[in-house]
Amino acid sequence: MSAEKRKYPRTRISESTIYHTRESGIDSADRTHYMGTITNISLGGVGMQVGFAHELNDELWLEGLEGFSEKRSGKIKWSIDLGDEEHYEVGIQFD
Repeated sequence: MSAEKRKYPRTRISESTIYHTRESGIDSADRTHYMGTITNISLGGVGMQVGFAHELNDELWLEGLEGFSEKRSGKIKWSIDLGDEEHYEVGIQFD
């Protein structure tokens, strides 16, 4: 039996993307951009490999996602250090 608790089925992909965050306490136009690779996508969120250790509940914005016509925001729901302190896997739940 699977412990899978996702609402939506995932589609595995390997798509490079640029995403951004907003620095807290700074003008909302100020953004920090990052590179990532989306490893899976669903209507509820994405799994991504990134090179920065984000905190749980950090808000991110992704643009140009396959299957979506507008920018999507979401929050980090889980993060795993892949062992070298330079690569992380994160789960982002769309707002």
